[in-house]
Amino acid sequence: MATYSSARLGRGRSLRRGESRRPGQWKLAYADFLTALMAFFLLMWLSTERSIEDRQGIAAYFQGGAARQATLGEDASILPSLIETITSSTAVLPNGHRVLVSEIEAGVRVELIDAHALPLFDMGGEQLSEVGANLISHLASLIEDQPILVTIEGHTDAFPASGSSTNWDLSADRANAARSELEGAGFDASRIKAVVGLADTVPLLPNQPHAAVNRRISIVLELGG
Repeated sequence: MATYSSARLGRGRSLRRGESRRPGQWKLAYADFLTALMAFFLLMWLSTERSIEDRQGIAAYFQGGAARQATLGEDASILPSLIETITSSTAVLPNGHRVLVSEIEAGVRVELIDAHALPLFDMGGEQLSEVGANLISHLASLIEDQPILVTIEGHTDAFPASGSSTNWDLSADRANAARSELEGAGFDASRIKAVVGLADTVPLLPNQPHAAVNRRISIVLELGG
């Protein structure tokens, strides 16, 4: 025989036929409510107590955007500041067309481009010219105090290297010469992540593999040092 109850759950409705009491159900609902409330106050605090850079980093994180800016605080503004520092330096940019600075997914890429008028290296060799050594030395002075890691890449054009060397040898030797100069100028060797020679496999101008601008040193700066 079916039984009925007129008992109330707080101000809720009466139990109907086939229903049973669930003493712990309200606790789950209450816990969900508290979680949502805490999340709300946390977001309110983040949006009012953090700097503009922090809020931008939070927004990027929740939008699934820049994982690179997931670390909040001053680090979020280091890369744009670094770009500004490098591009505004007359010592690093004595000739603007020879140095390209851009923000990439990994951080900041600085392209030091060889040129006949102001070569980075001795003709056909791996030794830095005076111009090239000074350029890297000035760059080192700008980045040595920044919390970054460095990757150095050597690139050649598509013309074969002279003598018994290959473009792989030449690009690797030039990248290593840039590393040596960077360290000699005061940059911490432990913060150099990699030194690689890429020959002519990553030309700056893919449609003009023999162009002089493809001969360059790429220095990639990323947060983490």
